[in-house]
Amino acid sequence: MVLSRRELMKGAAAGGLLLGFPGLTVQYQAMAAPPSRPLVEAVADACARLADQGWRTLLRTVTRGVLDIGAADLAAELAKPISSLDRAVPGFEDFAPVLPARGIEPGSPARSLLYHAFASAGVLTDGRDRALGAFPTLAETEAVENYVYGVRPPTLDRLREIAGDNPLGVVVFALDYRDANGSVHGRHADLCFSRTGITRMGTTGPHYDVRSRQFVSLDPKRPFVFRTVPQRFAPYLAMQVTGADIRRFGPRNIVSGDDERAFWVPLHKLFPGRECVAGLDLSLSLGSRMVNEKLKRMHLFLREQGYPTGWTGKDLNAFPFTIRDDKIASLLPAQQDHGSGVLAPQPHAFANRARFAGEWLTFNVSPDLVQDPGILYFSSVQLIPGAVETEPTYMQGAAPDNDRRSPEYVNIRHRLHEDGRLEDLNLNPEMDTIIREGGYRAQHWIDFAGDGFVSVRCPQLESEIATFKPAFCSVAPPDFFPHVNQHDLAAWWRTSVPEETRDALWAIPPRPLSEFRFAGDITLPKGFDIYDDTLTAVVGQPAPGDPVARPLPDNARGRYTGLPDGEPG
Repeated sequence: MVLSRRELMKGAAAGGLLLGFPGLTVQYQAMAAPPSRPLVEAVADACARLADQGWRTLLRTVTRGVLDIGAADLAAELAKPISSLDRAVPGFEDFAPVLPARGIEPGSPARSLLYHAFASAGVLTDGRDRALGAFPTLAETEAVENYVYGVRPPTLDRLREIAGDNPLGVVVFALDYRDANGSVHGRHADLCFSRTGITRMGTTGPHYDVRSRQFVSLDPKRPFVFRTVPQRFAPYLAMQVTGADIRRFGPRNIVSGDDERAFWVPLHKLFPGRECVAGLDLSLSLGSRMVNEKLKRMHLFLREQGYPTGWTGKDLNAFPFTIRDDKIASLLPAQQDHGSGVLAPQPHAFANRARFAGEWLTFNVSPDLVQDPGILYFSSVQLIPGAVETEPTYMQGAAPDNDRRSPEYVNIRHRLHEDGRLEDLNLNPEMDTIIREGGYRAQHWIDFAGDGFVSVRCPQLESEIATFKPAFCSVAPPDFFPHVNQHDLAAWWRTSVPEETRDALWAIPPRPLSEFRFAGDITLPKGFDIYDDTLTAVVGQPAPGDPVARPLPDNARGRYTGLPDGEPG
């Protein structure tokens, strides 16, 4: 009998079944030491570094002389009302259309002019047609972000009042600052959030491009090198609201049934120190766990189907049958350039020949196994449980109630001979015959993709807030088209492709991941619930009373995003 994930969890709840990694303990690291000086001083340091690189001219130009980041009292300067903005300055066309504006608007990054200038990829010149000489690091942008939330810190009671009857929780989000075309509401540039964040594998370490305000995967000087692409996560006090209140927060991609679903929506960012929540001195630490069980699940499945492979028991919990944690990805230590909460994959080759106990790792390609026409597809072993078709059932396999217990494909095209010689069957004209006959040892290959979570601890809030929710994270293969956004591709397909060719253009509709309502991996040991199916939604921070913006030019910049609306579903 094949149990669905939902049935499995019902049984677990009734019988006390425990899922997860044996002996798991999450290693947490402090987001940062509690600041020994006010938050505004880190903002002042960033402004001082950038002022003579065109930034002082820029902010004075866009505010018609009102905002001077070189002022002696920067806190007072950033709090001043600005009654007029020059929106012809490139990069400020889609700044929130609210007047008076301020350099820092408490609790609202999108309405804070300094934060927009630091975070927006469209801000590149000084407002007088001269290129800016330097750009903020990710850590400097985070310092301004923290100051936005900490300049007038709310009390916990005030946050409960804002949440009203909605449950309050500490929730980890992946986040991304977008122009108007990419924001949830589409009215102006804003932060976007999701409880799912996607990182990308690479053959070398990450690079943050300060000019484009993002981690980039390509190196123009080395066309065959791919950089790893991290994703930033941050903890927020959040409220759980139903889709009946959907217009206040999104989600960006509304699907059928959302008016009855529950979504976690960020209210207030959490960071260490006394300036985050009034009356509390917070210490926060983030932890992550990652896992890749492709080989383990493949061997378990073959054994269940009557094809023992010789590998069982504790061996299957060891590398490379199971790959864990920092071999896949880890949180970077908080440092000057990238700040906190950045989950970065480890660089590896994309395909790696597997070894175990000092020997090349192989498995027997049983003749009985490869005689089943429902198992082979394009001469590789297809392992979808229960599949009888000769082609993959992609959409059916994506259903939440489907229990996919093994990888979709396993490579069997490299034959290891008894003399130790490895033969690439792709180069053998008799490949199909060799595979159909079976009876040889196939070399195992591994990659360092994986899934996991980023979670947070905060002792000062654990006695006050009952619910702590981790973010789901994935280390995915590289994106070979990083400037093609899946949400925009789907929108083009739905609105611009002639109707007579629309259905024939794609075998599978190019819907972004944010249009699917999935739970996180419930076998991970950090509390993902099969009924919590809004994990991949992209939402915004509620901003009651947002005015309708005037029409904006088409300024889409083709940015990569690690949020689910930029990823294939």
